[in-house]
This record gives sequence, C-alpha cells and structure tokens, in this order.
Amino acid sequence: MISMKHIFENVVLYIIVLTGVQLPFARIVVWAEECNESTATVEVVSYCPKTLEEQVKAANRKSCSKFSHKCSSFVYMYHCVMNVWENETLEVCAPRKIIVGHVCAEFNDGGKSIQRHIRTKCETCPAVYQSNDSYKYEECYNSIKLHVKRSRNATPIQDTTIQLNTESSLSSKSNLIIPGLLATVILLSTTCKLVTINN
Repeated sequence: MISMKHIFENVVLYIIVLTGVQLPFARIVVWAEECNESTATVEVVSYCPKTLEEQVKAANRKSCSKFSHKCSSFVYMYHCVMNVWENETLEVCAPRKIIVGHVCAEFNDGGKSIQRHIRTKCETCPAVYQSNDSYKYEECYNSIKLHVKRSRNATPIQDTTIQLNTESSLSSKSNLIIPGLLATVILLSTTCKLVTINN
C-alpha cells in the first residue's frame, strides 16, 4: 500500500518541477531564462572536475566573472556538465540552477540554460542540489563515457537544422500554463481522494 508520506513527497516534487521553484531564493520561475551570453562561453572538454580542488582550479581558469551579461540578476558560475545528447561534456558560465529529482545536470544549447537531464537517472545524486555542484556526482560523467562508447559503431546521420519561430513564444508559453495548472489541480484532487479513502 502506498503511504501518505510517499504520496506527499511525490506531490511536492511534482509541484517543484512543474513550477520551477528556485531554492534557496524562493523565487518561482515558470520558464527557464534564456541567456545568449551563456552560449558564447560553451567549450567542449574531455574531462570535468571531480574534486573541489579541481572545480576551483577550472573555475579560476574559465573566469566566469569576466563575462558581461544582461539577462540575469544571478551571478554567472562555472559549470562542467553534459550536453543534451549525453555525448559531450561542456564547460559553461551560466546562472546556478536547482537540480531536482535524482538526475544529472545538463546545458541545453537551444534553451541557453542549465537544467535537469531527465533521461539520465543518478543513484548518487541527491533529490535536490545546486547545478554547480555537479562535480560531486561522477556517475553523471560516467554515463557520457558509456554513451560515447556505445555510439562509436553507430551509423552517422545527417545534420539537420530546425529553425523555430520565437516571435510567438509568449502565446505558446501561455498555452502551456493552463494545462500545467490543470494537471496540478487533478493531481492534488486525486491525492485528496486517496487520503480520504485511506482514512
């Protein structure tokens, strides 16, 4: 039988992920902030830091504080994370994000942001951690090595460029808010019914 604690934890985790709560600042950011300046700092690397000492040394070398940016009130920090396709590690200067749900962090070049990599589960990652602490979770970097080894024998595919119309991004974002809120209401309603049935 599912315990109330388990249901409550899942509901809270779902709401945190859905609304994009940014702890510890208690700021709610529904949409990831795009920063063209982050993309300009991306560098493909063959190795990411795995200790605090290595992280500090790499951060000093990258010197993220020297990059000017206009799109965030947050400080740009050094990150070494996987890319969206899990086949490269990237050094990038970007605002720190909260990673939720026992997953690795990634830099999304399209979204120009650090975010959670939902396809790679991470046993050693905590439920919630700061994106610039990724160096602590070597498991995330191991998954990249495994992915690269698996894909060496794969047949190459043609590069495809997809251009998106970003002029209507506000209206498309508005179209997603209502279903998200509806899903939250349904989830909470279902949880309340389960609580009532169990009592």
